[in-house]
Amino acid sequence: MSDAQKAAYEWMKRRGSDAAVAKTKAGGQQIMAQGDIAPFTVSTRKKMVVAGMAEYYQVGQQKRFRLLEKNHD
Repeated sequence: MSDAQKAAYEWMKRRGSDAAVAKTKAGGQQIMAQGDIAPFTVSTRKKMVVAGMAEYYQVGQQKRFRLLEKNHD
Protein backbone atom coordinates (compact mmCIF):
# COMPACT_ATOMS: atom_id res chain seq x y z
CA MET A 1 0.00 0.00 0.00
CA SER A 2 1.42 3.38 -1.00
CA ASP A 3 1.69 6.35 1.36
CA ALA A 4 -1.08 8.08 -0.62
CA GLN A 5 -3.37 5.06 -0.20
CA LYS A 6 -2.63 4.89 3.54
CA ALA A 7 -3.42 8.59 3.94
CA ALA A 8 -6.65 8.27 1.92
CA TYR A 9 -7.67 5.18 3.91
CA GLU A 10 -7.13 6.98 7.21
CA TRP A 11 -8.98 10.08 5.96
CA MET A 12 -11.96 7.95 4.95
CA LYS A 13 -11.89 5.92 8.16
CA ARG A 14 -11.96 9.10 10.30
CA ARG A 15 -15.07 10.19 8.40
CA GLY A 16 -17.15 7.04 8.72
CA SER A 17 -15.69 5.06 5.78
CA ASP A 18 -18.36 6.29 3.35
CA ALA A 19 -18.50 9.38 1.13
CA ALA A 20 -20.45 11.00 -1.68
CA VAL A 21 -18.93 11.53 -5.12
CA ALA A 22 -19.80 15.10 -6.06
CA LYS A 23 -19.48 16.53 -9.55
CA THR A 24 -17.64 19.83 -9.95
CA LYS A 25 -18.65 22.68 -12.25
CA ALA A 26 -15.59 21.87 -14.38
CA GLY A 27 -16.90 18.32 -14.93
CA GLY A 28 -14.57 16.55 -12.50
CA GLN A 29 -15.36 14.69 -9.31
CA GLN A 30 -14.65 15.25 -5.63
CA ILE A 31 -15.13 12.95 -2.69
CA MET A 32 -17.06 14.59 0.14
CA ALA A 33 -17.51 13.10 3.59
CA GLN A 34 -18.94 14.77 6.68
CA GLY A 35 -18.62 18.19 5.08
CA ASP A 36 -14.96 17.77 4.08
CA ILE A 37 -13.50 17.45 0.59
CA ALA A 38 -11.05 14.57 0.23
CA PRO A 39 -7.38 15.56 -0.18
CA PHE A 40 -6.61 12.58 -2.42
CA THR A 41 -6.70 12.17 -6.19
CA VAL A 42 -8.82 10.11 -8.57
CA SER A 43 -5.81 7.90 -9.31
CA THR A 44 -5.45 7.09 -5.60
CA ARG A 45 -9.14 6.13 -5.44
CA LYS A 46 -8.75 3.89 -8.48
CA LYS A 47 -5.73 2.16 -6.93
CA MET A 48 -7.71 1.62 -3.72
CA VAL A 49 -10.52 -0.04 -5.69
CA VAL A 50 -8.09 -2.28 -7.61
CA ALA A 51 -6.40 -3.24 -4.31
CA GLY A 52 -9.77 -4.25 -2.82
CA MET A 53 -9.67 -1.50 -0.21
CA ALA A 54 -12.70 0.44 -1.45
CA GLU A 55 -15.55 0.41 -3.93
CA TYR A 56 -17.91 2.71 -5.76
CA TYR A 57 -21.64 2.08 -5.46
CA GLN A 58 -24.87 3.81 -6.40
CA VAL A 59 -27.75 4.97 -4.18
CA GLY A 60 -30.50 6.25 -6.45
CA GLN A 61 -28.84 8.90 -8.60
CA GLN A 62 -25.98 9.46 -6.10
CA LYS A 63 -22.61 7.81 -6.74
CA ARG A 64 -20.78 6.92 -3.51
CA PHE A 65 -17.34 5.67 -2.46
CA ARG A 66 -16.74 3.49 0.61
CA LEU A 67 -14.07 1.47 2.31
CA LEU A 68 -14.56 -2.27 2.35
CA GLU A 69 -14.68 -4.29 5.57
CA LYS A 70 -11.23 -5.84 5.16
CA ASN A 71 -8.67 -4.65 7.68
CA HIS A 72 -5.99 -2.63 5.86
CA ASP A 73 -4.26 -1.13 8.89
